[in-house]
Amino acid sequence: MMKAKQFLRSARRLAPLLIFLTTAGPGYAGEQEAVTKANWGNPEVNVRSFQNPGFSQFTAMVSRRSTPIRKLIFTPVSLDSFSFEGTREGKPSTISLNEYLEGSHTDALLVLLNGKVVFERYLNGMTPYQRHLMMSVTKSFVGTLTAMLIAEGEIDEKEKVSKYIPDLVGTGLGISTVRDILDMRTGIGYSEDYANRDSDVWKYISAIGLIPRPENYTGPETIREYLPHMKQIEEANGQFQYVTPLSEVLVWLLTNVTGKPFHEVLSERIWSQLGMEYDAQILTESSNQALGGSGLTATARDLARFGQMILQRGIYNSRQVVAADVVEGFIKGGDPEAFKRHSSKNPAEKGFSYRDQWWNTHNEHNAFTAWGVHGQFVYIDPTANVVIVKQSSLPKAMNNFASNNDFKFFHALSKRLMSRYSRD
Repeated sequence: MMKAKQFLRSARRLAPLLIFLTTAGPGYAGEQEAVTKANWGNPEVNVRSFQNPGFSQFTAMVSRRSTPIRKLIFTPVSLDSFSFEGTREGKPSTISLNEYLEGSHTDALLVLLNGKVVFERYLNGMTPYQRHLMMSVTKSFVGTLTAMLIAEGEIDEKEKVSKYIPDLVGTGLGISTVRDILDMRTGIGYSEDYANRDSDVWKYISAIGLIPRPENYTGPETIREYLPHMKQIEEANGQFQYVTPLSEVLVWLLTNVTGKPFHEVLSERIWSQLGMEYDAQILTESSNQALGGSGLTATARDLARFGQMILQRGIYNSRQVVAADVVEGFIKGGDPEAFKRHSSKNPAEKGFSYRDQWWNTHNEHNAFTAWGVHGQFVYIDPTANVVIVKQSSLPKAMNNFASNNDFKFFHALSKRLMSRYSRD
């Protein structure tokens, strides 16, 4: 019996790799460009690299441990006739489900209504058993864990982060409070423009080794070497500015406070508590620190379990996994006034706010979301009782079709489901 259980655990861990090898498509080995550290984010290979990031990057396992799997309940509904009023080439347009999925380069779409799977579709060779790189959706897991430790009294959000990370004493980041870091209101000088290869984000990605460093490079080579060099150029607690390295500050904070690597904290406090079907993985940089800003890889179904737990105010399997007050903070959101400078450059995010590494739409349903570039979402609508997981491989970090339509699609679909299907 023990050997049988060990075999099943091993098979479950190997399943994503076996699925990849059997569904990669004809000519994978010879006709398609190989995925490497240099090209893994490029359009010609990112469908494969996002579905199988461990082939080009180092990873750490986020173990589900030997916990019983929480079976999902499937009650499919037809969305064949679903369409919504969106935008195409800058003009109002009615967009069908299939048009949206194709235009936003969707690999997986899973929808929960009242805790049950009502829709699930996989495209581009993706399957229910494959992990997908979730980019900045990872940040919301980091924010959730940090908020949990604040609620438990292990971290004081009003303290300077240097209290918990002595290596940041006297630095631009060290004078920011934990709350400033969580809500990305630090005043740090940093540009996260993926379309500009001279942007700080590309220098950061190169420094920590996610892409090859320039020849004769002499700068920081790890996250912890990079962070002390960041400079504050504005007062903290001012305007929101999206800065991925701030999530790495929180990973460092969590590691110091708990005395455990981040991937173990995530496993212990969340991943092993939800009846996940598969282990997750998280990308690591050259010093083996997990990438809290962008590195989580997981199946759509397991991400749906996480989203449902958050929707249920932290309760899952009749257990309080995350304190209800913590989730209420996500639902309340941050200060929309502090978000105005950002939204002026990103009209689709008008009226949004950011708190605890979660985005709040402040729409009529007060929906909030974990959100990553190239089209990754765990979208939660507490009014409609809907969770939407979207995994994608946009050729660029964002395209006009997706940025103009993602939130219109999520909201229209949530309204459709709420109006046509009553709660249990």
